[in-house]
Amino acid sequence: MSLRVRIAAIVAVACFALALSGCRKAPKSPEERGAGIFTRTCASCHGPTGRPTRGLGLPVMPRDLSDASFYQQRSDAELEAAIRDGKGAMPAFGTLLSDEDLKLVIAHLHTLAKAK
Repeated sequence: MSLRVRIAAIVAVACFALALSGCRKAPKSPEERGAGIFTRTCASCHGPTGRPTRGLGLPVMPRDLSDASFYQQRSDAELEAAIRDGKGAMPAFGTLLSDEDLKLVIAHLHTLAKAK
């Protein structure tokens, strides 16, 4: 195989790979992006719908994040601070999540209460 054919084949494969990488649809809304972060970071304790399940072996039952009254009593800034700095038995996530990630998670949290 000639050098030109090899180069053409490599370029074709690279172009195909780039085209495929653009096929993945990124979540569009902040709530959808926040849902992905929530699933990776929060759902293991708070449950995928924000409602924790018993039997996790935690010393304290995690807060029910699907309860709309919880959000009526707290501002987004208070939620952000609790997630970033930790509160009670919940550890701090400030070193794992950027400021933008925190805002996206909070956007998703608000959808949990509406979905209930």
